[in-house]
Amino acid sequence: MVIQEFKTSTLQFTAHGAALEKGVLHRDISIGNIMLYDDGCGERKGLLIDFDHARLDDEHCEANPMNDDDEEEMQVTGHPQQALERTVRSVFLLFECHLISITIQGTAPFISIAVLMRRKQHEGCHDLESIFYSLIYALTIFKGPGVMRLEADYKTLSSMPPVLEWFNLQEMDHSFNAMARRKMGHLCDFDVSIVGKMDSYFQSLAPFLQDLLDAFFPNSKFLDNKMTHSKMIELFDGEYTRLKAYEDVTMQKGKRKRMTSNMVVDP
Repeated sequence: MVIQEFKTSTLQFTAHGAALEKGVLHRDISIGNIMLYDDGCGERKGLLIDFDHARLDDEHCEANPMNDDDEEEMQVTGHPQQALERTVRSVFLLFECHLISITIQGTAPFISIAVLMRRKQHEGCHDLESIFYSLIYALTIFKGPGVMRLEADYKTLSSMPPVLEWFNLQEMDHSFNAMARRKMGHLCDFDVSIVGKMDSYFQSLAPFLQDLLDAFFPNSKFLDNKMTHSKMIELFDGEYTRLKAYEDVTMQKGKRKRMTSNMVVDP
């Protein structure tokens, strides 16, 4: 996997947390709204887009009015100032600091289980849960960096990845409850339904995904999401460190192997 993307991901969580501190809750995070871009200096950075379904908390807006100093504080690394300013201003303009009524917002396959079942109002931890489902989906439909699985790849599996069922609303009779229960079933059978259907390229991420699952839902309580931004960043940073160390060792081994080969060839 492209290791830098793990480092980039923590910047997205930081940006999401910064918006949340200002009372802006995204509510529609999906694989299509998590972007990576080149900053022009040789680095890739993360960006959340599409705040059309965002909620702005009334109380937070009254208690923390925006000013120039606030905007400067929101210049989070990895989240361009102009994009964040545009997002915050558009949300203020759209909702005029009024709390939106409690409805299900978002892209159905990526919505949290508790929100789908109308057991909880959408909060920051549920956006993080959507990021988790986006990651699972990406690791299911790709077989390497930028390379999507083809029909022939799926035919090598004993059955189609259950994650793809999340997108078949017709089969679930367009029921959010049915979708939530199906998700819970797949998460209960995580090793087989999720990890077991990922391409071999991503199998080394299995322990990391299990750690994420355990942090989100201790004791498999899928309606009681416990994830925080700090925990999410900690887990992604830890996996980045592990992957980077593995990459460094692999590169060193390759370098020594090439040096040995050259010594054998040279007279």
